[in-house]
Amino acid sequence: MQTTCDEVVTIIGEALGCRVGLSEDEYVFEGGPLGSSLLPAKKSAVEAIVDDVGNYQELNPACVTTDSSYEVMVRTESRLLMTSRLFDDGIILEDAQSGISYELNAGSPAFMIHLILRMRDQVGPRWRRNVRVPLSLRDRQRRDPTDGLTAFRSVIRVRTLRLTSTTNRSAASWKPYADAFFFHLGYNLDVPVMPQAGIEHLLEPSRIRGMRRSGMEDLDPPRRHYVMDLVHHYQLGVSADSSMLKYLSYYHVAEHWFENIFQDDLAEQVQSIITSPDFSYRRKQDIRNLIKRVSKAIQVRDDEVVINEQTALRLTLERYVDLTRLLDDLNGFDPALAGTYASRSVSFSGGDTFDLASQNRSEVMAALSRRIYKTRNSLVHSKEGAKGRFIPFAHDAELSIEVPLMRFVAEQIIVSTSKMAPSSNPG
Repeated sequence: MQTTCDEVVTIIGEALGCRVGLSEDEYVFEGGPLGSSLLPAKKSAVEAIVDDVGNYQELNPACVTTDSSYEVMVRTESRLLMTSRLFDDGIILEDAQSGISYELNAGSPAFMIHLILRMRDQVGPRWRRNVRVPLSLRDRQRRDPTDGLTAFRSVIRVRTLRLTSTTNRSAASWKPYADAFFFHLGYNLDVPVMPQAGIEHLLEPSRIRGMRRSGMEDLDPPRRHYVMDLVHHYQLGVSADSSMLKYLSYYHVAEHWFENIFQDDLAEQVQSIITSPDFSYRRKQDIRNLIKRVSKAIQVRDDEVVINEQTALRLTLERYVDLTRLLDDLNGFDPALAGTYASRSVSFSGGDTFDLASQNRSEVMAALSRRIYKTRNSLVHSKEGAKGRFIPFAHDAELSIEVPLMRFVAEQIIVSTSKMAPSSNPG
């Protein structure tokens, strides 16, 4: 990806809320929340960022390499003190034997610029909604001023693992070292640090706010009451960083209704059969056919009735999901998604394609339920050699494409099963 010094300093200025001007061989930062507390940045340092970005080979939007370096965005879902300290203070390890150094810290300025350029490609100027100058940085700048590039790293608040080598290496050779580092931290410090396979988690808040409310001042009081179990699953999905946890949390919203809806549908089928004019309880063959119909629909395993979950999912979608609204939500979030679902199956699960523009509603619902159910199965069944096996990190980027679909389905189910809030206090 190519960039220029002017583009780099413009991005840095927008992130810091400052005006940036060139004075001889330095970039000077003025105005904004950090005021005059920022020290100038050398022009040569900005030129080095431009060179680094131009030399990046992108493995995915959140992972880049050069001949002698590798940098990947990382995350953690732990709130432990050790994790917070590690992310705040960083860690550097040197391996003289292999000639590789490991640094877990704020992303390098060049990586941050690469990241923002990718975000800007996706959501335009809305990328700035992910940036906020914290009060702690303002106080720290007054006590111990740093240059604009250092402050820029603090504002973006993205952590990366950066590997550097004393010798040139191929792009494919870095990953085993990175994976070893992640296991090393988990084993020794009980700190779960994981690589990111994309930037969807950074873009999702901007996209959601862009299609709904833009700020707190736009909110109305809630006028409906919702099933709390569903809300809890939904909130877990919204708060999670992991695409896998997001998907399963939203899936649980639909799964909540499987047994009731499946049994209701089966009861309606039985009711239709026994009230049909060609059915007689006196004819044993009619009774046998009815038993066969019910036995095919349900099974008994370990003294418990087991329903057909894929059928239950399809019935749930048919009852609660409006396909036109689903298409509108997807287009509002990312106009490319509906076309992706229509043309591309899920490689790791074999999830079916479906076309929301089709007029055949039953066909779309069937394919939609198969895509969702197969993807869910691949997340919870991961035996070696199993068909439809999800591999964490390797498939994260592809799974992130499925998350908005599952989220909007879950939202429709939550709203469809809600009730109007009482207009006055009954007490």
